[in-house]
Parts: sequence; structure tokens; C-alpha cells
Amino acid sequence: MSSCIWCCRDGQPTHSDEHIVPEVLGCPPELILRNREVCTDCNNRLGTLDAVLADSFDAFRVFVDQRGKRGRPPRITGRANLRGEAKSDGADFTVNMGPGAVDDPRYGLIKPPTGKQTDATAQIQRNGPNATISFQVSFGHTFKFSRAIHKIAYEYLALLRGTNQVSARSFAEVRAFVIRGHGERRVLALNPPSSGYEHWFGNARLIEHKSWCVDFKLCGIPFFVDLSPSTPVLARLGDFYRRECGLEGWALLPPEPGATD
Repeated sequence: MSSCIWCCRDGQPTHSDEHIVPEVLGCPPELILRNREVCTDCNNRLGTLDAVLADSFDAFRVFVDQRGKRGRPPRITGRANLRGEAKSDGADFTVNMGPGAVDDPRYGLIKPPTGKQTDATAQIQRNGPNATISFQVSFGHTFKFSRAIHKIAYEYLALLRGTNQVSARSFAEVRAFVIRGHGERRVLALNPPSSGYEHWFGNARLIEHKSWCVDFKLCGIPFFVDLSPSTPVLARLGDFYRRECGLEGWALLPPEPGATD
């Protein structure tokens, strides 16, 4: 009889496969838990965190035409002033820079910027009669995003080290944070060295014999997660980058403690 790596209850109805990287982002086959490590209740409950990552990396998915479940084409729908979809001739984006709403023939009503962090920001650079429009999107500003990244790190550790390792009491705070949102745990993100869309996972490391740490790339963005209760390694890394790099090239997410979901 097996127990779920999240709720640690024995004999629960179990989900068939658990994708460590959400399917909508394109989970490599080697990153699937195939031995019923996650029960059906926890799988359903934690699906909301997969949706957070789908919305966070929506523009990334459209750029590369990363299909979702059952081959659904990627679309941007979770940002007030940005719409987009992958088409046969490339990615298509529409940004409403305001001040009023726009009735677009392809996407319907697109609101102006709302002042929220999920808004897209756009710039126009003029060069004589021509102009170039670029836009930016942000992610990682709520603890739901951090919970979703912790979920990936914890399940990857389960894949590498086994269910007995992650079911230990030392991971109780991680489980409570991911499942119920208890606490305020953050993750380290770095500027990617290139713009490619890729998932890369290295080895989980036991640092100083007490802190299990996982680093990986998700959609091309490097992340570092400290799975220990007090996250001492993450704190020291944050101090290091702050001292050596200032505010450039890295971020602790969410940026400010107390960020609301």
C-alpha cells in the first residue's frame, strides 16, 4: 500500500501519472511520476497551481506554439490588455495600450491596462515612417507562483530520491506551503543566458547536510529552490547576488514578502 507524497495518507485513490512539469508547458516523458505517487484529491487540488504557470508563461508558449492538453493551441487570455495566439505563419499578439477598451475583430473586447502586475507594457520606437512595437509581460509576483515552483522542485526530488525521502517530516513546511499556502517561501530566478524555450533539470543537492536544493530551467528561465524549513541557502544566495550584482540579472520571487495571491 502506497501513500501520497503530498497528503501522506495511505490507501487513497491514486492518479495514474503525475507530470512534474505541467502538461500545458510540455512535460518531457522522463519527468513523469508513473508509480501513483500522488492521490487523485491532491492531483485535482494542485491543478490550480499548474494553471498559474500556464498563465505566467502564456507569451512564451505562444511564441513557440507549445500545445496544451489534447493538442490545444496556446492562447493568451489571462491578461487584461493582451491577447495572442499561435498561428501557422507565426505568433500573433495584440496589446491595448489604452486609454479605453478596444473591440478587436479577432479577440473581442480587450480592456485597457488595469494597473495590475499582470498587465502587459508596450513601447513604440519610431524610425522615420516606420515604427516597431515591443511589449513585456511579468510573472512571479504572487505566492501562488512560488507554490507552483516549489511543487515542481518537490516532485522532482521525489523522482530522484524516492517517496520515502520527500515524505519525511523535514518537508512538512514545503507540503503545507504548496497544498494550503501556509507560510511565505520564495524562489530565486535568474535572467536566462539565451531566449530559448526549454526545460532542464539537474541533480538535487544536499547542501551542508541539511538543505535539499533543486535548480532547473522552466520555459528557459533558471530557478533555484531551497526545500529546507528555514531556507538558509536561498537567503545566502540572495545576499550574494545583491552584493555582487545589485538588482540586475536575478530576483527573489515573489519580489516582496506578503504578496497576495
